[in-house]
Amino acid sequence: MKNTILFIFFVLLTSQAIAANLGHRSGGDVFTHLPENSIEVLSLALSGDNTYAPIQDSPEFEYLEFDVWETKDHELVVFHDLSLKRLLPYEGDNIAVYNEMKKNGAVTKPTWLLSIKHLTLEQIKKLSLLGDSRYKVPTLEEYLEEVRKHDLIKPIVLEIKYIKSEEAKEKMIELFSRFKEEYMEGRDVVYVDGFDLPKVSTQFMAFKMFFNLTFGLAPKAHKRWCGTLKENGFDSVSRCMFHRQNLCDK
Repeated sequence: MKNTILFIFFVLLTSQAIAANLGHRSGGDVFTHLPENSIEVLSLALSGDNTYAPIQDSPEFEYLEFDVWETKDHELVVFHDLSLKRLLPYEGDNIAVYNEMKKNGAVTKPTWLLSIKHLTLEQIKKLSLLGDSRYKVPTLEEYLEEVRKHDLIKPIVLEIKYIKSEEAKEKMIELFSRFKEEYMEGRDVVYVDGFDLPKVSTQFMAFKMFFNLTFGLAPKAHKRWCGTLKENGFDSVSRCMFHRQNLCDK
């Protein structure tokens, strides 16, 4: 257990440093004045604004990548960290919200021990990214709807964090499959030189441990969910950092 916990924190702390892709966390590594994986940074990365040019035209923008977790009430949100401490801190506009949650018993732990899985979607929506009420954690549906508003020219990759319930797994696959069919299919997707993921426009990725946590350790469970993915048009789940490895090939 101790080694597992250390591995999780190592992955989450070092992934920013090793990421070369400008589309990592929806462009959050580039536009650091905005919260990563937010609707605002996504829009800026894809279309720019009066101050900043879009970055998806850059050859260093290999693919649009974002992370998905399951909430306590089985909803899906776009969020990177295991802990809420960095992105939903006890500061700014969040202080009053956390204090109210503590008062009514919804929160009994400090933010560094809280995860997305400990809160409902309604509770998460009351909190603000970086403690600034202008920025909220998007649901997977909200995120994909925002992508539809822009002319995405690069592949899109959903990184699976921990999706525990069958309900949430099914919803994640269904939403991403529908997005693929309705928006990505037929688009002229650009693959940069040296692109080391499968050359498909819409795909899943995961660290091996999160893949196992989500889909189970048993080969039967893997076979079932990988079969469901394939039925919905996803032939692989690429392994983070080892992109040529398909986690469904076991």
